[in-house]
Amino acid sequence: LEGLAGLEKLLQEYVAEGSENDQALLAQFQVTLQAATSVAEAEKGPAETLGAQLEEAMTKVLAAEKKKDDALAAEKNAAAAVEKAKQKTVQADQDLAAAEGVLTGRQESGKKTSERAVASHAQVTTVAFAPDNTYLAWGDTERRIQLVDASSGSLFVVFDDHAHPIHTVLFAEGANLVSLTTQGKRVVRELQPQWVLERTIGQVNQSDQLADRVLALDFSPDGKLLASGSGEATRSGELKIWQVADGQLVRTIEPAHSDTVFGVEFSPDGKLIASSAADRLVKIFQVANGEMTRSFEGHTDHALDVAWQANGRRLVSAGADHVIKVWDAETGAQQRTISGYPEEITSISFLGVGSQAVATSGDSTIRLHNTDDGGEIRKLEGAEDFVYTAVANLSGELVVAGGHDGVLRAWNVEDGELRGSFAPPEAAQE
Repeated sequence: LEGLAGLEKLLQEYVAEGSENDQALLAQFQVTLQAATSVAEAEKGPAETLGAQLEEAMTKVLAAEKKKDDALAAEKNAAAAVEKAKQKTVQADQDLAAAEGVLTGRQESGKKTSERAVASHAQVTTVAFAPDNTYLAWGDTERRIQLVDASSGSLFVVFDDHAHPIHTVLFAEGANLVSLTTQGKRVVRELQPQWVLERTIGQVNQSDQLADRVLALDFSPDGKLLASGSGEATRSGELKIWQVADGQLVRTIEPAHSDTVFGVEFSPDGKLIASSAADRLVKIFQVANGEMTRSFEGHTDHALDVAWQANGRRLVSAGADHVIKVWDAETGAQQRTISGYPEEITSISFLGVGSQAVATSGDSTIRLHNTDDGGEIRKLEGAEDFVYTAVANLSGELVVAGGHDGVLRAWNVEDGELRGSFAPPEAAQE
């Protein structure tokens, strides 16, 4: 129609200068144009309706496509979430199994003793407290003497080698336990026997077996191997494994580190050994062949100690850079850094089978941390000087720490209460 209107305008301009025939032609064209316009107007309504319907249909199609895409994305996310949940469940089951295995292994040594202690309802014939009230002992008609912690009732040991029922039990001077049977046989036991040197590995002023200072030792879980860490400052970092039974060298792991080794610890299964050193590195080696399986970089100063979590999947290291590093032992990834210490962190170890760790520092503090999130659980108050080391009992309920002042202090982990202090013996008077 726009084209016909334009043509009409040209004809009008032409006719204005032409003849009557031209005017007749123009009139006829105008009639044709009006007819065409009428037809176009008649068709306009349905066409607009059809266009609107088409546009609406396209809008619905696009909306449906979007819903489909959203549904597919939601399904994909849901599948990913399910898979992640499955993986977490599997890992949690594995962690629980590993923790239960470690706990079971640690409890086996005391299981038989506990079973013997409660196996019968024998009559108690005699009871005695230790002079300092730390121990309680009693004898019974089943020819046994049981020794327990007087404050908690925890069983220490059962002596069941008597031939006759126990008549009397008492504590004598020098931490001795004396028992008398109904037949008059007397037995004296040393509850704190004197340590006897069994053997020495290495010689003073000789470096053929051990290089310079030995700063780290650890027994394998089965007690058959002993690992030592040593080395000359800035020259070598030495890691060796020895046979406990005869003191013979099993293996030298080299090159272990380029500077002095400060920390060593066997993995819970005894197959690996972790070390930390003045070269700022933490490493894992295979015990069987000495091959390095992983190296961890992250400390900016000496790595002073290293410890395994009971499930064998996590390591923690303590540094002279005032931080604790938490590592994934399987992938080598650094999981987190725990900071907030004004001085070097001298030692670190895990408590029991969980994720809590205890660390000591040159700022005279002992702190408990949650290695899952890096949070500080509490400080164990009471130390008065530089603290070098701390260790927990097998259950993780008690922590004992020692430092520059020569005093051993023990804390209850649950409430942080100081349970006792053990000062060094006084020097003999000449």
